[in-house]
Amino acid sequence: MSAFTVLLVEPDPRLVPQVRESLTTGETSSEMRWVTNRDFAMQYLRREEGFSGAPRPDAILLTWNSSREAASLKGELDSDPKLRKIPVITLKAEAAEQEHKCHSRSRTALRNHKHHACTAA
Repeated sequence: MSAFTVLLVEPDPRLVPQVRESLTTGETSSEMRWVTNRDFAMQYLRREEGFSGAPRPDAILLTWNSSREAASLKGELDSDPKLRKIPVITLKAEAAEQEHKCHSRSRTALRNHKHHACTAA
């Protein structure tokens, strides 16, 4: 399977290594890019404000606890014909063990280029 690029939108830098590890385990190789909020995500995706050379992600991973923030970003993506085709995975996790299982299902969705929402409680 070919490598894919994931854009992680996560405000907490402490979670980035865990997500990166989850994406690198298994048979698929991936490159993860990270931004901290919706505004930076849109700048990245539109290749604005210092992101001019950014690769187009194969999927976007949202790991917020704020469903309003995630819905706002997904709404912007849906309104842009160039960006609406990018699969979005929304992850809300509160327990480490469930988070790992959720990341595993998310990796499967990424490999299949599918939208996926996962809640781990």
